[in-house]
Amino acid sequence: MRKKLRLIGVLLLLAVPIAWAAVQAAEDTAAKDAVFKMEEVSAFDIKEAGPYGVAMMGGPSAFCTPTPNPEVKAYPKFKSKRPMYGTAVLDGGRAAVLAGGRQGEPPAPVAMARYHFALDESQDEAPVPEKPKEPGAPGESTEKEASKSKSSETAKRIASTLRGIASSEAASQTKYDLLYFDANADGDLTNDPVVHVTKDPPKGLPTGPNVKVFDTLAVQVALGGDAGTAKVRILPVLQAYGPSAAYMRFMEATARKGKIRLGSQEYTAILSSSGAVVGRLDYQHTRLQLIPAGQEPGARLMSTGLEMLGAMRNVDGVLYELSATPSGDELRVAPYRGEYGIFEVAPANKEVKQSGVLGVLMGKERSVMFGAPAITYPYPEPKVAQHKLPVGDYSPMMLQARVGKVDVSLRQNYYSAQTPEGRAKPPAPSIQIRKDKPLVLDFAQRPKVVFIGPPADKSVRTGDTVLVRALLIEPTLDLIIGGLEDRSRKVGELRTMGPDGNPMTLPRFATLDPDIVITDSAGKEVAKGKMPFG
Repeated sequence: MRKKLRLIGVLLLLAVPIAWAAVQAAEDTAAKDAVFKMEEVSAFDIKEAGPYGVAMMGGPSAFCTPTPNPEVKAYPKFKSKRPMYGTAVLDGGRAAVLAGGRQGEPPAPVAMARYHFALDESQDEAPVPEKPKEPGAPGESTEKEASKSKSSETAKRIASTLRGIASSEAASQTKYDLLYFDANADGDLTNDPVVHVTKDPPKGLPTGPNVKVFDTLAVQVALGGDAGTAKVRILPVLQAYGPSAAYMRFMEATARKGKIRLGSQEYTAILSSSGAVVGRLDYQHTRLQLIPAGQEPGARLMSTGLEMLGAMRNVDGVLYELSATPSGDELRVAPYRGEYGIFEVAPANKEVKQSGVLGVLMGKERSVMFGAPAITYPYPEPKVAQHKLPVGDYSPMMLQARVGKVDVSLRQNYYSAQTPEGRAKPPAPSIQIRKDKPLVLDFAQRPKVVFIGPPADKSVRTGDTVLVRALLIEPTLDLIIGGLEDRSRKVGELRTMGPDGNPMTLPRFATLDPDIVITDSAGKEVAKGKMPFG
C-alpha cells in the first residue's frame, strides 16, 4: 500500500509543470456601472437558449396518489371513478436557502406553502371488467376476511398499495385532462378555475401517451420576510412512469430576456428560475445565461450548471458582478471594486514547464469563474497558472489543473466534516483568497488515501462480499482528486454531444487510477487491483 501511494505522489511531482503567466489587469477605469432592461418572455420560446429553451431546468414535482388529502376542505364532484390527488410545494425550504441573496445575508424566513390538486377526466370512463379470483391464490382474501386475521393492518396497507398501482396504471392509460389546483391556497378546490390540457404544448417537452401538458396557471408565491407575495405563472405536466408511479411537475412558464454589455462584449442575457418556483429572480443561484452576440440561435444545447446570477464574469480582464431586481425586469452590471488576492498552480518540480488551472469557486457572497470565458463540457484547456481573484473564502465547485502532461480534476472534500452521528455536513471553505498573500497549489505533498466504505463500525464475516470505496485527497487544501489523465497517452476516442448540440469526437487519454492492496490482520494480501476514480 505504501509503495503504491508513494508511486502516485512521485507521478504527480514529475508530471507537474510550472509556468508563471502575467496576471491580466482586473481593473479598468473605463468600466462603469450599467443597468439593462429585461423583457418578460415565455420560458419555452427562447431560441438562443437552445432547442429546449430554459424549461428543461425542471421544477418541483409532486407524487400522485388515489387517496384524498385530509387537509383539503372541499373537492369538486369528479367524473372519473379513480381521480388522482397530490400536493405541490412551490416555495418554502428551497426559497429559504436561496434567500440569502448575493450579499451573504441570513436567509429570510419563508412559510412553506402547500398547493393541493386533483386530476379528473372530462369523459366518463368505460367500466373495467373484474378478473375472476383464482381459488387458493395467495393474497386474494377480502378486506373483511383480512380484518379477522392478526395481520389485518398489513393486509390493508398491501391493498392500499395495490390500489395505488392500479390508479397509476390508469394515469398512463386514461386521459386525465382536468386539473383542479388550489391556486389561492385556501384548501378549497371548488373555487379555483379548472385547468385543461393545452391544445398547443411547448416544443421540447416530453411527449407520449403517458404525458399530459396542461394550460399555464397563476399562483401567488410568498417571497419571505416582509416582501409579500408575487404572482408566478407555472406549467403543470403530468407524467406516468410505468405502472407504479405518476408525477405532476410544475415549471415556471416565464423568463426574462434582454441585450446587455460587459466591457466590449455584447450578450443576450436570459434570467430564469433555477428549478424551484420561488417568485423572485434576485437570488445568487438564479440561473443566468449569457450568450455572446452573433452566436447562432439554438447553438447552446447543454447547461453547464454554472450559469448563476451570483457568478462573476471576466471580460477583457475586468471582473464584473451582476445583480437583478426581484422581478427580474432590470439587470445591473458593475465592475468589481473590492480587494484581490492571488491563486496559482506552481508545481514543486521546477523542471516542469507547463501548468494552468481553471474552475468555479463558490462563496457566500459571490461565485467566481476563472481561466476561461465559459466552462462547458468538454472543459477548455487550462493554460494560465496564476489568477487574480476577489478576496474571500470559497469552496471549489470544480477545478481543472494541467500539471505537465497530467490533467488533475479537483473538488471540495465533503467527507472531511461530519456530525457526531456520522452524517456529512458542509465543510469549511478550503480556498481562502487573501490580499497580498498568494495561495499556491504546488502538489508538493504526497496524496492521502481515505477509505469511506465499508464503515469502520461494520463487522464483516467470512464469505461476505465487501464494497471498498476510497478517496484520493490532495492534503494541503483538502481537495478530492476526481481524476488523473496522462495527456501524452491517447488510448481511444469518445463520441459525445458538443455544447453546440452537434456530435463530436474527443480523444480518450490514459487514466492514472491508483493501485490498492488489501491485507488481513496478519499482513497477508487478500485483494489488489486498480480503483477507478468517480
